[in-house]
Amino acid sequence: MELKNFDNILSLIPKMDRPLQVVLAGSDGENMLKGLFKAREDGFVEPILVGDRTRTMAMLEQLGLDKVPCTFVETPPGHDIAQAAVNLIRDGEGDILMRGNISTHRFLMSVTAKENGLRTDRLMTHVSLASLPEYPKLLALSDMTVIIKPDLNEKKEIIRNMADALKAFGYENPKLALLSLVEKVTFRMQDTVEAQTLVAEQARSPLPTASCGAPSPTT
Repeated sequence: MELKNFDNILSLIPKMDRPLQVVLAGSDGENMLKGLFKAREDGFVEPILVGDRTRTMAMLEQLGLDKVPCTFVETPPGHDIAQAAVNLIRDGEGDILMRGNISTHRFLMSVTAKENGLRTDRLMTHVSLASLPEYPKLLALSDMTVIIKPDLNEKKEIIRNMADALKAFGYENPKLALLSLVEKVTFRMQDTVEAQTLVAEQARSPLPTASCGAPSPTT
């Protein structure tokens, strides 16, 4: 199956017994609130807003959403919004954690803290889906957020996580490509050498969860 747009993903969502509770950390962001309340309107989620009540209510009023029922967890000035949101997830009071109007760094500090218990034995990586008008299918990109400078083994884990994510979205045999600043392998750029190594290893022995076509360096 090929995912051509986000509506294709929505069509794959199974019928749920109840909407999922989405905890928004930093609840005064315009685009985040638009997307979250659109998902609520479609019956997929129930928002739990975590952040500054005054700023959040002002934004909800601006968007015409101030009368829509939702749960709000107010955080006092100086309080750690990300940790307050993570606490809800950790305590079983929310299903999905969503970054709102707070920095990625602050958000990830709470998500990756071992004492919060959200991590597993697998490497945590980021996958972003993008829809481009000039391209007929969705694109998935990884890792642009969590792993700053992955080594060879971490790149293998990124590939495995990406393949698993794409399979969860409905791709039976996802195709992956390793990106670099140049088109050809050059020993002056370590990432191109590692890309060549990963392609060769994938050809010899595909990753257990990633039965995908061998990637190659590209621009």
